[in-house]
Amino acid sequence: MSVVYLYDGSFEGLMTAVYEGYYTDHKPDAIITEDAYKPTFFDQTIVIYTDHIKTTKVVNSIKEKLGEEVLQTILYAFLSEDEELGTLVYRFIRVAFKIGPSCLEYRAHEDIGPVLDLYRKVTRESHHLLGLIRFMELESNVLYSQFEGTHNVLSILGSHFFNRLSGERWILHDLKRSTAVLCDGESWNIQEVQLPENVKFHEREELFQELWQTYYKHIAIQERVNPKLQMQNMPKKYWKYLIEMSSPFEKQKPRLSSNRA
Repeated sequence: MSVVYLYDGSFEGLMTAVYEGYYTDHKPDAIITEDAYKPTFFDQTIVIYTDHIKTTKVVNSIKEKLGEEVLQTILYAFLSEDEELGTLVYRFIRVAFKIGPSCLEYRAHEDIGPVLDLYRKVTRESHHLLGLIRFMELESNVLYSQFEGTHNVLSILGSHFFNRLSGERWILHDLKRSTAVLCDGESWNIQEVQLPENVKFHEREELFQELWQTYYKHIAIQERVNPKLQMQNMPKKYWKYLIEMSSPFEKQKPRLSSNRA
């Protein structure tokens, strides 16, 4: 019979499950979120309740014995939202403590490699989006942008743009997860946000977008156009949120509406 830990889907919940896996007799064969678990007759399920003290102990132990880079690798892997990430992270941590800080060099190891793969996927997407996010000015003078990430990279993007857009008020909206970074110019936080129906662009925004589209169209050297390379650097799944590829003023959902008549 397999022992399955069920946790609430939070990073703190996962770290609590890792703690329990170390200090209880019932070692988990799998760690799965409660929402994703599909019951079978051959599982013994144990519900793990998030404990911030246990979470802190695990995180501090990782930082002290393995280093900040290993902790960041685990955090990024968690943001992948992979269905098996709980089990993968648990196995990674158990092996990493045996190997030490050099564990990240063991790419071929069956318990190290999968987490490094998740880390690379999240890093790659966040890198793409940092270059593809386009902010638009709303009627309220707040900057707004929307995207749909494969992975939950909103916190990575929020940290970057808080430093990049110093003093500005802005919203970065992950439509897939109905969450957004809200920044008031002095601090930022992530909240659940639904797309408003009556929000309008600032009257000068359409002009700026037309200028950008004209610039994008005419700066290209036709003889050197390489669609394959373009899609490699600008994945097509992000194109519907790129001003140079399609105008947000077109009547598309979930696009916002223009202030122009």
